[in-house]
Amino acid sequence: MKVAEENGHIEKMHTLCKATNDAGAGITDIHFITKLLNSFPESWDPIISNLYDKMDLSEVIMKLTSHGEHLTNRASKTTKTTPAFDSVKALKATVHALQAEIKSL
Repeated sequence: MKVAEENGHIEKMHTLCKATNDAGAGITDIHFITKLLNSFPESWDPIISNLYDKMDLSEVIMKLTSHGEHLTNRASKTTKTTPAFDSVKALKATVHALQAEIKSL
């Protein structure tokens, strides 16, 4: 889930809140914080549970954004190919090339 910036979850929620307020709902920052935190998946509970008592929307958004960036960085590290994996791929390609060369003889 993209948390912040353009087309991020927070921006989408803020857009919905603004549209609701423009229609006369009168959602305060405190209410928005609760709605925003409730909109995150259960896997975020360890982070979110510490934010319900916050009254500063900027602080909540900063903490959510930081955690989202942390998850993104962690995911990118685990999906990168390792040098050993690249070496295996190179060896397989060499073996296939040699097999093709032998067949052609």
